Amino acid sequence: MQTQRTRAIVAIGAALALGSPIARVVAEPAISTTAAQPYVLSPDDVLDISVAGHEELKSSVTVLSDGTINFPQVGTLHAGGKTIAALTKAIAKGLTDIVVQPDVTVVLRQSQVRKVSVLGAVRTPGQVVLNTNTRVLDVLAAAGGLTSEPDATEATLITDSGQKSTNLDVVGLMSGENSAQNTVLNSGDLILVRASTLQVQVMGEVSKPGVFTVPSEGISITSLLPLAGGALPDGALSEAQIMHGGKVEIVDLRTAGRDLGSSAGKTMLMPGDVLNIPAITRKVAVLGEVHTPGAFIIPDAGTLNLTTVLVMAGGTTGDADKKGASLLRTDTTGTAVATPIDVDALLRGRSTAKDVALQPGDIIYIPTKNAKTTNPAQILLSAIPLFSLFRR
Repeated sequence: MQTQRTRAIVAIGAALALGSPIARVVAEPAISTTAAQPYVLSPDDVLDISVAGHEELKSSVTVLSDGTINFPQVGTLHAGGKTIAALTKAIAKGLTDIVVQPDVTVVLRQSQVRKVSVLGAVRTPGQVVLNTNTRVLDVLAAAGGLTSEPDATEATLITDSGQKSTNLDVVGLMSGENSAQNTVLNSGDLILVRASTLQVQVMGEVSKPGVFTVPSEGISITSLLPLAGGALPDGALSEAQIMHGGKVEIVDLRTAGRDLGSSAGKTMLMPGDVLNIPAITRKVAVLGEVHTPGAFIIPDAGTLNLTTVLVMAGGTTGDADKKGASLLRTDTTGTAVATPIDVDALLRGRSTAKDVALQPGDIIYIPTKNAKTTNPAQILLSAIPLFSLFRR
């Protein structure tokens, strides 16, 4: 029986006798996988190609975005998706018309950063850099894992530049019972992960927005909100939105946050529904001579008075003209109307001073002592940076 070395010598001798080209393959780089998983060329790989005895044919080429290379005297060759051995043989064959028994050597001088993509119901979707023998479970782990239980998740592996797709057995992969699907991945592969329909999504002003697995019969809002960490202070519980079957229903959850027995709290969310807690847009601004000027939320459950918002703004400064303050409010025509306010009398508790219930969009302006003017136009100009806060 011939040894492997003997067979190789015989094969080379036969090639020389027949005048066949010699395709010399340089050892695969360290980034290649096992012998069963040779390095596959991809766009941006840089190759050094030489032909023994023909310095004029020595060249460095880059695999282009369409997977091709251009080698002198041969022309355009497709390299993407081929191993170095396969490309070497293709070059040698292309040179047979001009070189007798071309002895071709191909070296991978520089490889691209090889990545696979994982999208969908994982905690950190995006691209993952491939290492030697990177497998499906390695990529899922690098993406932070699944956002739901394996039995509520579906996944598809797309390979061969989108030409082949394989449905993955997520439960079997995670349990190790279907290790055959934990295959080695190649650059450009894509894993699509989808949450099953037995889920609802919570979004907006909650501590932990995300997708949550629910029973087939649904889940009550008061049971779901704690799973999402509850509403944030900026959350408009009075304007909560339930999206179901392409329609949006507005519900008032202010009571549900404190009373688990409320009718709103008992509202059931079914698989596929979305619960959105929008941000409170009812805000007022305090500008001028206060310690902390800015925009302030009108509580979702009630109103906000002038004295309260002045306290929230840190109170007036020593340079404040408290008797010359103004309340700037737009009327029904959209015109800004400035109303004088004696903040000094109000803060002193004088009976002649009336505390004002503020409306969304109101601006309180406390001028500086001895200021030349408190023209409403100037107040508006000062408030321009705050208008974006009103819209949040």
